[in-house]
Amino acid sequence: MINTSGLMSILYAGQAFNEYSAQRTTAMYNMANYEQMAKNVARQKEIEASQYDRAIRKTKGTSIARIAKSGVGFGGSPIDVMYDTLTEMEYDKQIGQYNLEVKRRQYQGAAQMMKMKKKVAKYGFISSLLNIGALAAGGMMKAPAADPVGGPSNYPGGYKHLAF
Repeated sequence: MINTSGLMSILYAGQAFNEYSAQRTTAMYNMANYEQMAKNVARQKEIEASQYDRAIRKTKGTSIARIAKSGVGFGGSPIDVMYDTLTEMEYDKQIGQYNLEVKRRQYQGAAQMMKMKKKVAKYGFISSLLNIGALAAGGMMKAPAADPVGGPSNYPGGYKHLAF
């Protein structure tokens, strides 16, 4: 027959499992979400690099065509302006790539944190079960029977010898 402490232990164990299960499910969902966001940023980084490369090639081609059409030789001010423009575009590309890489790593870090939260939830559940087991074991132990006069029966004569 299950006593009150045994029944409470079962209820606490069920509650601990439900909490663990909810924390684990949430952590797994968030981890998958952050991993997907990191993949999306990596893909965005590839697309943006391709777009920058295309814009640089277009600008370079247009600049060379205009310089050639004007009859100016490939030296001096027009070429310097073209290379300055291309250099600035390359800088913009690198800054954009860096910012996207930072964002991707933040998402990966957040995914790792969710993975750790999942483990913490597991160990929290195990800890709860151990505590519940200790409480149940303590509750099943019998306390010494009290003397009808008020003292413990394991003390010879209880507290009868004390006059109040």
